[in-house]
Amino acid sequence: MGKSLWNLLGAGSGIVDVLLSLIALLIVPLPPAVGASAREITSYYTVNSGALLISNYLFMLTIVFFLWFFGYVSVILRSAEGESPVLSTVVLGAAVAAASLFLVAPMIALVLLSRAAPGAESVAVGALSDMSQLSITTSGFLALLLVGLASVVMLRTTILPRWLGVLGLLLVVLLLLGSVSLFIKSGPLAAGGLLNTLPFLGFLLWELTLSIVLVTRVLATRRTETAPTVA
Repeated sequence: MGKSLWNLLGAGSGIVDVLLSLIALLIVPLPPAVGASAREITSYYTVNSGALLISNYLFMLTIVFFLWFFGYVSVILRSAEGESPVLSTVVLGAAVAAASLFLVAPMIALVLLSRAAPGAESVAVGALSDMSQLSITTSGFLALLLVGLASVVMLRTTILPRWLGVLGLLLVVLLLLGSVSLFIKSGPLAAGGLLNTLPFLGFLLWELTLSIVLVTRVLATRRTETAPTVA
């Protein structure tokens, strides 16, 4: 497999990650936010059990493409930084840490699918559900670091369009606003609610845009390399 094809797969894995994430997100209702009652939680997992199983499987599958994509992105950023690729190294580390933390949510959801039932211990069910939502919320801090540092490299160099860096910095602000949900104990604005869903969608939009730009760049490079030369 040629280098250009590997580059194309790396650049396009972001698109796959976003599509799988959107499917996983849209096939089920939003889960109960932090502070929801045990009855509400058990009802959610009982009524939506089949769709939730598929959704959480897809969320776990997205981790593969997420890491592949940001591994490729870190290589691109490292080439722009030169001899001291500090920021790009932290970007890769943040991606790995965010993926590890984000993996906690579907794992707990699968536990709840097998354990949550009418009459289940309310404290245990509530704690597991809250932990699932909080793991997603706290992974936003790592996403903030990832997006913020990648955007700084984009703005400091010409490796990628500067508007992508500006878009990333706007996303950082949105992610910071989403972290406010940690101070809200219950309701639609608590962790796992609207304040987390919007930043997550914003992150997917940024990742999709970055992936499309990188795919376009790889395809343009391939056309240049395969174009016949004029004697």
